[in-house]
Amino acid sequence: MAQFVNWLYQQLNKRNWSISQLARMSQGETSHSNISKVLSGKLAPTADFCLAVARALGESEIDVLYMAGHIHNREKPITFDDPFMRELYQSAENLTPDQRKTILALIEQMSAGNVTLKIENDQVQKV
Repeated sequence: MAQFVNWLYQQLNKRNWSISQLARMSQGETSHSNISKVLSGKLAPTADFCLAVARALGESEIDVLYMAGHIHNREKPITFDDPFMRELYQSAENLTPDQRKTILALIEQMSAGNVTLKIENDQVQKV
């Protein structure tokens, strides 16, 4: 819960919003009292509270639910709105299962900062 409370404080500070402003922006989905209780640790953020906060802040509902501990893996529904992600998926469809596992392991290692690669003259090089 502390992670969620810290995140919510950051969101309010980033927007220069008060608790009252967040309650107003939630359009009645949550109250000043509930927001205050969550921020003080007296009330755990329910899933409905998280959804109201996400909509009021214009943040991803899935991210807010994850931050509050209601979702334990951060998987988002797969969408292909991003042209790069669509191209990546289409390219991966042509790979064998073993090649897909290799690419996934490489992406995970790069995401963790364990591997850095660059492309030079159409050749992949480890940095």
